[in-house]
Amino acid sequence: MLDLDDYPDGTKEILLVLYEYEQREDNHGDMMKRRMLASSTSLNKEQVRYRLGKLIDDHHVIADERNQHNQRVMFYGLLRSGKEAAEAIAETESILGEIPEEVSKEDLLELSSEVRQLRSKLGYIDRNYVKRLKINKIRKRIDDLEEATGLADSI
Repeated sequence: MLDLDDYPDGTKEILLVLYEYEQREDNHGDMMKRRMLASSTSLNKEQVRYRLGKLIDDHHVIADERNQHNQRVMFYGLLRSGKEAAEAIAETESILGEIPEEVSKEDLLELSSEVRQLRSKLGYIDRNYVKRLKINKIRKRIDDLEEATGLADSI
């Protein structure tokens, strides 16, 4: 899991903006340009570029260079680990209101209570459904790895 302490301030904003953008109903697999990210965060384009570079190096974000109006433009999207980190950040902030620097006993109890409530809502889950879900997650992970390493183009 991505540790925000290993990244400069503002990295969380980038992850959350990319995640929210990808979750929009009107988004059909589109990725964001650096300019769009900068205008959606408190960061300027150079700050966004630096943070994206670190996230790309650590395989949390993918960059896709495209031609747009006869110019090369970079588009950015979340890889699986980046999406998982953004989901965890968003969910933690939803439950606790923030990501605490130091986790307290109360924080753990609040999270445990949330997990207990979710478990009771889920009830019984068909075992075959769980198997299919795991298979789909493995396929998605393989696709993400192939895409990140460029193997998808050579297959």
